[in-house]
Amino acid sequence: MYGDPQHLREMSAALGREGDHIRACARQLGQRARDVQWQSAAAGAMRRRADEQVRACRLVAGAFDHAATAVRAHAEEVARRLEQIRTAETEVRAHLAGAATELPPPGHRDWLALVERLSGTGEG
Repeated sequence: MYGDPQHLREMSAALGREGDHIRACARQLGQRARDVQWQSAAAGAMRRRADEQVRACRLVAGAFDHAATAVRAHAEEVARRLEQIRTAETEVRAHLAGAATELPPPGHRDWLALVERLSGTGEG
């Protein structure tokens, strides 16, 4: 319902691997362009174009790295919030043991509001 931290971590790792792959392709393109023995105005233009593509690929790889970092941070926040919900659920269930109160389903964010109300910090 709120996201699976493990799945998000796997997505982050995949984004990081893709960035690494793009960087490796850029290195390979740059090396191959430098290794060409051809000497002419066209060869110089080809090398300049390859250098432009290498720079563009490195920018894209950096964007993948940034996305991987953001998704990894989100995964950790999701994990933290899910743990808060589990803790709130446990506290409320213990407090309301035997009461005829309608409780939210397991893992629902309403457990956070209930624990706040019970502790006197909520508005409800």
